[in-house]
Amino acid sequence: MMHAARILLVEDDVNSARLLKDLLTAKGAVVTHENNGVDAIKQAQEECFDVIILDLRLPGENGFVVAEHLTRQEGQPAPPIIVTSAFPDKQNRMRAFQAGAVAFLHKPLDLQELVLLAANFARRQQQARAQHLQVARYLNDLGEKRLQRSGHAQSVTVTCRKMVAGLPASTITPAIEASLEAAALFHDIGLAFSKGEGDDHAAIGAGILAVLGFSPATVFLVKAHHITPDSDSDIPELSPGLLASLQILQAAEKANEL
Repeated sequence: MMHAARILLVEDDVNSARLLKDLLTAKGAVVTHENNGVDAIKQAQEECFDVIILDLRLPGENGFVVAEHLTRQEGQPAPPIIVTSAFPDKQNRMRAFQAGAVAFLHKPLDLQELVLLAANFARRQQQARAQHLQVARYLNDLGEKRLQRSGHAQSVTVTCRKMVAGLPASTITPAIEASLEAAALFHDIGLAFSKGEGDDHAAIGAGILAVLGFSPATVFLVKAHHITPDSDSDIPELSPGLLASLQILQAAEKANEL
């Protein structure tokens, strides 16, 4: 069983995708499917996955490009990537591993092998994430104690939940909502290492969460929680859900200022 492992399945063959998604779901995984490389990269930039199952031949961007993009983001560890391909020659295998894959399975797939690999990698990823969450909580508490503002992060989190509850269900996806929840709780984690007013605690905190493997959306929200989207800043074009989350986090922070 996969204990709600979050899997990104990137496969353009409709029948193969349906078979794998049904199989993995039956084993307890939560599967998100994308049929092209461009959308797979976008999805991985917003949600935190335990495993990525990645076909090599894809429309948009091929699997090599997707793997390279996800594994070479500065300070942002990628989830384990299992590459699948009908062309298991040495050149493809070597290139896949160079791009950051941790396993290479040739098609037609041995489904039992795929399930065992995915389950093992997902379990390790979940265990690591649980440990990192404990570290984040410790650092967050340390920062709050330094400023004598214990409970501030939890208050901001509660305010964010209330604001999200008042929005239409289509505004923020479950993945973005989870990223907002984490960002609200750890938005000031950088204060644990801030040496004074000259330090950018938001950037420090974003760096900490990136290293700990939090989702790119969470990292972005923490980094930008003091920046207004209409200012002369480096904020990129945001999805509606991520923009709404940033505005919610900023409003919740302001409402709970001490």
